[in-house]
Amino acid sequence: MVAVVAFVLGEHWTDPAISELVVTSDGFVLAQQEGEVGANDIIGSEADLNRNLLDLIEAAGLTEAEVREFGRLQRERIVRYGRRKG
Repeated sequence: MVAVVAFVLGEHWTDPAISELVVTSDGFVLAQQEGEVGANDIIGSEADLNRNLLDLIEAAGLTEAEVREFGRLQRERIVRYGRRKG
């Protein structure tokens, strides 16, 4: 989770660091490590990631402005591919 938060914030707190997060059309989150080609690491489902991030935000006691800024950065930094209809 530290690597994910660091990525969203544009920081490098882990080695290796995450250089890209991708949500697939079927709702799974993949990570690309710095120096690797492609998002080869499965993080889990987008729903689980969002729930974990919300729990972390609540535990951290962020202000309303900090929560909004984190959400903005999350939307900006995480690549989302379109969902399939059906």
